[in-house]
Amino acid sequence: MKRQKNTLVIILSIYAILMLWLTLLLLSRYQYQGGIRAYEMKEYDQATSHLFAAKKILPQKIADILGKRDLFRIHTALGKTLYQQALILIKQTAVGTTRRENLKSAYALFKQGHEFLKTAVAHDPLSYRTMFWYAKITAKVAALQPYFDSHLPPNTYDPLPVFQKAAALRPAGITVRYEMAHYYHGKQMTEKLKEMVEEIATIYPMSHGYLKTQSWFDADVKIYFRKGCLKALAAGTTPRETLSILSSISLGDGQVDAAINYYQRSMGYKPHLNSAVTHRYLAGLYFKKGDMDQSFALFLKALDRSKDLKGELNSIYRRFRSEKKFDEFLQFIRYVEAHRPHSSVEKMILVRCFMDMGQLEMAKARLERMNAQQPTAHAWYLLANIAEKQKDWDAMELASQRATVLENSNSQYHYYFCRALQRKKKHERAEIAVTRALETAKKKTAGLYNHRAWIRWTLKNYPGAIEDWRQCLELHPDNSIYYFNIARSFHQQSMDIKAMNYARRAHELAPDNKKYQDWILQL
Repeated sequence: MKRQKNTLVIILSIYAILMLWLTLLLLSRYQYQGGIRAYEMKEYDQATSHLFAAKKILPQKIADILGKRDLFRIHTALGKTLYQQALILIKQTAVGTTRRENLKSAYALFKQGHEFLKTAVAHDPLSYRTMFWYAKITAKVAALQPYFDSHLPPNTYDPLPVFQKAAALRPAGITVRYEMAHYYHGKQMTEKLKEMVEEIATIYPMSHGYLKTQSWFDADVKIYFRKGCLKALAAGTTPRETLSILSSISLGDGQVDAAINYYQRSMGYKPHLNSAVTHRYLAGLYFKKGDMDQSFALFLKALDRSKDLKGELNSIYRRFRSEKKFDEFLQFIRYVEAHRPHSSVEKMILVRCFMDMGQLEMAKARLERMNAQQPTAHAWYLLANIAEKQKDWDAMELASQRATVLENSNSQYHYYFCRALQRKKKHERAEIAVTRALETAKKKTAGLYNHRAWIRWTLKNYPGAIEDWRQCLELHPDNSIYYFNIARSFHQQSMDIKAMNYARRAHELAPDNKKYQDWILQL
């Protein structure tokens, strides 16, 4: 009986201990999840608090046996979070002593995070993500160690072996290889950098979009990227995309024929993906080469494949306009009409072409014919544009007003009508027009408020001007000119104390502006 009683006590004790452990584990995981959520929301201070609480809840000796996986997750998350906190300190704008204190605090956080990630790696040396973060934080500690722990040997923290381990865990991993490339560049290991870029290109040719934005991606490094792309192509790695990237590289090097060749070959893979954009791009390459026959034929294919004829034609026109090839564009329009006699070419594109060529009378005649058949707000708006270029203010006023009548909800048309009225010194009506532009605008802009403020200034409505410039400050609180304009408006009303307050704020934001300094002295 006594033995049974002892056995029962032992069982109940084990059960109680187990329940206590499970309760602690549950509480720890709850805190851990809170930390992860805060991390994802970039609330790093809160994340650190949760994660330290999660670690503290678990008894260390028991956790080392029964909660290894939980400790691994907590240590990894703490390392990542401390890394982010340190980065925030480094990015803060500061100079002198404050800057050094920020770096010192960041170094302490990096070191603390380094220890957590080192422990996590010891728990699971086969975790790529943990090894990658361990490498990243080791690189940061190594960079700052000479400044704050100069007594330590130079290679106390060496991230390269850790990066290499992470890369070995993910043979096709690109992110870790990006970091290695940055490391090689920082250490001026040029040959290693070139080899790494070639390796990256072999694995993932689409990395070109990221690599070309890096300061160290110069002509010499680009040669190795091209080598990697050619290896990827030989291995059959994403041939369509790889050939397209080789085309882009060739074009950047001025090798237009090679760019055309690569791009045509890329279109041979997955031809069902060839769209209007694809044909337009190839047409653009022939256009750059000066082969108008081929470019016209391909631009026409782009039009045939597009579901938006007007939009496609606008895209094609932008290519001609960027090179100021207006006559060639008119030739292309005739080519389209000859090969597709039943297709109606968007007339407005021709008007734009004539306007860009400076042939305003030709554009005006076409617009007037279009309005005679069927008036449109856009046609009247373009006529107002032409009138402004010709300094015919009466015609500008009439045309812009008609545009607002036909499309009363278009903010741009009301704004243009306002400008026409200003040209004729009709400031009261101009204020009404720009107010309507503000009312119909999809998004309030400082430009429109500023425009109305100056009209109100002209009308000596200084309180109204102040109201508008305050609206500008709501949108752009650090723009000194709005403070200065408000100061001048208060001064016009003999409210010099308020004027001085706003002028000083303008000077604080732009201390080198001599105009502000002189005005304050005069006041």
